[in-house]
Amino acid sequence: NTEITALRIDSRRVVPGDLFFCTPGLRMDAHDFAPQAVEKGASALVVEHFLPLDVPQVKVEDVRAAVSYIASEYFGNPSEKLMMLGITGTKGKTTTSFLVKAIMEAAGVKTGLIGTVCSMIGDETIPSRLTTPDPVETQQLLRRMADAGMQCVVMEVSAHATAMHRL
Repeated sequence: NTEITALRIDSRRVVPGDLFFCTPGLRMDAHDFAPQAVEKGASALVVEHFLPLDVPQVKVEDVRAAVSYIASEYFGNPSEKLMMLGITGTKGKTTTSFLVKAIMEAAGVKTGLIGTVCSMIGDETIPSRLTTPDPVETQQLLRRMADAGMQCVVMEVSAHATAMHRL
């Protein structure tokens, strides 16, 4: 019976109503930042081990994997409404993704892009921070693309993102 108004991976950005994911990392473990997230108003936590905090907690085996599934469900599974084309490899992902987008559009298919340089939804260009954004940002972008009438998404997919369950 807990209302969730947004999903957060970064404890510094938590606002009241957020579901905060306690993601273990290579250098830091977000479980350590859960008290600050709760102080800022997090409504619930996704954890790999229960914490002594008075807030609903969902315990999962792997938070990193869970965030992808939860984010997809939260945003209404937008990828199910889109043709998804992933471009991976060591070199050439950006060039190839722009070429494929241009080919799809020349064929009359409304195509969005998620990549290293930027993401594109119709005429809107959105600056990128990572080749493959975190799962919450990815699902937000896919939801916006589906709502904007995109039929296809060309997405750069880094090997790192695949290993980190960002997809």
